[in-house]
Amino acid sequence: MQKGISAIELLVVTSIIVVTTAIALFSFPNFRGKVQIERSARDLSLTLRTAQQNTLSPKQVTRPDGSTFIPTGFGVNFNTAPGANISYIFFADSNGDGVFDVGGGDVIIETVSLPSQIIIEELKVSSGQTFAELNIVYTVPFSETKIYTPAGLPVPGETLQIKMSQGAGSDIARFVTVRTTGLITLGPVAQITAESVIVGGVPGTECPGTNINQADRWAWNDILGWIDFCGGISGRVIVRDDRIIGYATSSSAQPGSPQFDAFGALALDCSTTPASPPNQCAASQYGVKNDGSGVLSGWAWLGGNTDTTASAAYGWVSFNCSNTNSCATSPYQVTIDENGDFHGDAWKDIVGWVAFNCEDTGSCTTPPWKVNTLWRPDFSILNVDVRANGAQALTIPFDTSALLTWSSRNLTIPDGCEAVATPANNCWNSLLPASGTTTQNTYPGTACSNLTQTTTFNITCETGQASDFVTVTVLSATAVDMKADDQLAESDPGPILIPLNTSANLTWGSSSTVSCVASGNWSGPKPLINYNGQPTGPQPTATTTTYYLDCLGADGTGVRDSVKVEWQ
Repeated sequence: MQKGISAIELLVVTSIIVVTTAIALFSFPNFRGKVQIERSARDLSLTLRTAQQNTLSPKQVTRPDGSTFIPTGFGVNFNTAPGANISYIFFADSNGDGVFDVGGGDVIIETVSLPSQIIIEELKVSSGQTFAELNIVYTVPFSETKIYTPAGLPVPGETLQIKMSQGAGSDIARFVTVRTTGLITLGPVAQITAESVIVGGVPGTECPGTNINQADRWAWNDILGWIDFCGGISGRVIVRDDRIIGYATSSSAQPGSPQFDAFGALALDCSTTPASPPNQCAASQYGVKNDGSGVLSGWAWLGGNTDTTASAAYGWVSFNCSNTNSCATSPYQVTIDENGDFHGDAWKDIVGWVAFNCEDTGSCTTPPWKVNTLWRPDFSILNVDVRANGAQALTIPFDTSALLTWSSRNLTIPDGCEAVATPANNCWNSLLPASGTTTQNTYPGTACSNLTQTTTFNITCETGQASDFVTVTVLSATAVDMKADDQLAESDPGPILIPLNTSANLTWGSSSTVSCVASGNWSGPKPLINYNGQPTGPQPTATTTTYYLDCLGADGTGVRDSVKVEWQ
């Protein structure tokens, strides 16, 4: 006998359906919000990367009035003010001031509107300071990353964290972090949380204005003696997540004097030097970089006094052998461990090694000496690092090869890195391995052969959470080109005809050459380029003469061109 459903059973089933539907309806907006904000963060990362890549081969941009210009940079403008925080602006910078200003000639490439209810909530830099409006600008032609206020002032921090959320207090948020090293990461957890750069150590033990431990502040060089990383009274050495800023000073004896001696200072970045004005980045972009896990690289400047005299300047100091691609023959680097202790050596050919910890050299005295910072490395940060021939930037001759190698830290997805070259190159267009959770993983690399144009090789891992790039600058092909009276001699030209009793004007140009020498009916070293010309003649009688120009390329190859002139 078949039995129908009872009223109680029907009520129970209906209640289950109602509760399940209510839960689904309640959860759907939250789920949709997470999807929207994740997409928005990825779109922002893509816009930033596009701005970055546009600097490598900039094209003319057209203003609304029809005039055109080559941008000095490409940038993105962010504004957290109500009404402005629902979009961001991708723009072309016309004058290099780092400020988004349509009235000043800048051009809006795209205004990117955010989905409903999603806003740009906060702009925070690595110093912990927040701003209502900022511009990220990538400069032409080297794609250097700059962070500017609306007034065009560099911000006091080397990392910008952009918080996207569904409103203040919302637990649905994504953080896009942009470092001036070029790295762009995104994730649900803030990378910058502190309001001060002094973190990790014991507050109160640092030198005033720094995060260097007052008791452990000394490096040593056999020529210079003690180097004070508290910077005397004004150096202000600060270890940040991206780099080290400020400058160390020399002193004649430990504990030393805050005064400068003949050596002057070890300037650790171009924006906070002892010169006047302190920011010398317009003259030379340099600095000591920090990868976030305490591995340092880049360059410091040694010497020069507070009055900027160069009489005592020794020059560049390398903090990592990768700067010069010399790790195979002379492996060295400076690192910061989990206790904030510096280790290793920096190198300057004139004065030799700069040591940061007596334990490394077996030369500890009483008390022992070292440099220690209250900053602590973060070994949980996802990281990928790509290099060309072991260097962070590379210049090679025309039609030669580069070996690309990459390393990763804390990446967990096998084959989770994507390789893209700009312009496209088949040697770098596939998924790459990136395994390992806590250790540095280095892969043997990919050879990219017969490169004939400057190329940027990008690597993006784990859906954009870690990325890096290296630019290989390819020199022009070695060539020389001669003309007589603006006429080009072809491979089998026959002579260029010149009237009797007149002069022939020889002009020439060359590319990727280091020297040129004339032979034939003229002789001696010649400039690499001479478009104004060199007269030869006049000839009163009929004669035919060949002029040769031999040039030596930067890669050691020789090239020759010639022109045959006949007076008649």
